[in-house]
Amino acid sequence: MNIRMIVSDIDGTLIPGGGTLSERTKRVLKACEEKGVYVVLASGRTFYGARGVSLEAGLRGPVISANGGRADLSPEGGVIFEDTLDEESSLRIYRALRDAGCFMTSYVGTKIYALEETNGFGSKCAQTSEIRKGGDHIVVNDEARFLREGTVRPYKYEAYSDDTALIDRLREKFLSWGLSVSSAFPYNLEILAPGGGKGRAVEALAAHFGIDRSEIMAFGDGSNDLTMLRAVGWPVAMANGVQVLKDAAWKIAPDCRDDGEARVLAEYVLGEKTE
Repeated sequence: MNIRMIVSDIDGTLIPGGGTLSERTKRVLKACEEKGVYVVLASGRTFYGARGVSLEAGLRGPVISANGGRADLSPEGGVIFEDTLDEESSLRIYRALRDAGCFMTSYVGTKIYALEETNGFGSKCAQTSEIRKGGDHIVVNDEARFLREGTVRPYKYEAYSDDTALIDRLREKFLSWGLSVSSAFPYNLEILAPGGGKGRAVEALAAHFGIDRSEIMAFGDGSNDLTMLRAVGWPVAMANGVQVLKDAAWKIAPDCRDDGEARVLAEYVLGEKTE
């Protein structure tokens, strides 16, 4: 097995909910990179949010952020790929989410722009948004600024609502418009340009480095990782992942909470004996 690139989702794949990177995971990721393998973190987070995990692991490889909307050559930056929504589509999504009363965010550059839903930040859905994690790259609840800046070439919109039936209706609406739609949670939507997703960013990185899809292994747990797994030769779904991802996988890794990705990499990339 000649693996030249590893691409991994972060939340629910490398890091369990509410947890941190384990020392075992850090060691294995670093060992893969030292072996000459590109280790790419691919997240729905902003560039800053994703690069923080990469730096914590001591990695130097590329970073995919905003669910595939952007790819940088390293945690230090160097954008080589961007996939943004055009003005007409962006404003159309904004109006639909505003009229639905959802908590809404847009990812533009390194910023997250947000508009509160009717229930405000006390609701379950808003508590899970990256907007709650703080940071100087976040702008909160300024509608005029949202329209002026947050609707201009966004990588993606996110919608959150405790009303999952509303989320389902919005999903069908955006799909009927030809947009790319996925979810990280049952009460969340991620809306990107047609054909958008982590898979497109992986293909851009592979082309840049001259790597064939048969030389790439990818790990994920959510439906927003599906395009990424379909873009590689060795797709791996986490045991804690959604069924649609498992159906598309070559292998099911142990649960994220049990360092599942590190176990698979240790065996298949590093050639170590695993427990």
